[in-house]
Amino acid sequence: MRIAVSIALAFAVSTGHAGQKPADAGRTLTQTHCGAGHGLISGTANPHADAPPFAEVVNRYPPANLEEALAEGIVIGHSDMPEPTFSAGQVVALIA
Repeated sequence: MRIAVSIALAFAVSTGHAGQKPADAGRTLTQTHCGAGHGLISGTANPHADAPPFAEVVNRYPPANLEEALAEGIVIGHSDMPEPTFSAGQVVALIA
């Protein structure tokens, strides 16, 4: 039980989204860090002409395969794409 509580607390602290489920925290992170470039909702306009819609990114690169890139900084993408680096807890949330 202590281990489960420790993991939950570590996740909440590392994602900065205490009380959220991993997928909800991941959605918030995606909106914050990816929404300016990638269309996050199917059928809506893409904010950046060179950035594929987020659904296409996930189809091209299965989320579990992006774990290392998310933790170390994504260096692929369009020429003016920022290179965000996420904490371990944030990576778990994004993958969820």
